[in-house]
Amino acid sequence: MALPEIQITTVLAIGADVEPALAGAKNRRLAGFAIRESAAAAAVGRLLHGATVTAGRQFYAATYAASARDSMWFGEKGLGIPNGVSVDWVSGAFDLTLVWFDDPTALNK
Repeated sequence: MALPEIQITTVLAIGADVEPALAGAKNRRLAGFAIRESAAAAAVGRLLHGATVTAGRQFYAATYAASARDSMWFGEKGLGIPNGVSVDWVSGAFDLTLVWFDDPTALNK
């Protein structure tokens, strides 16, 4: 079986809600992400599984001091995100990089 192609989506200087930051698909998996405060001031936001902030379910809360960063890896199977990923912006600014893939075996389930 061939390995799925890894994709990277980057959203820079988030200063408002992003709906969606990554569109959903039945077989879409989030392998991981990196997030970095980008305006030399505190930043607060949430990552949600969902096409919109209102409909999304939080899977990560971000509260960062100036110039802080973090990353998370969900392993080779990834985290299922059939409804996509949205960003609920609260304050400050941050850059977000999403690492994802479409699992071809999930289409048959």
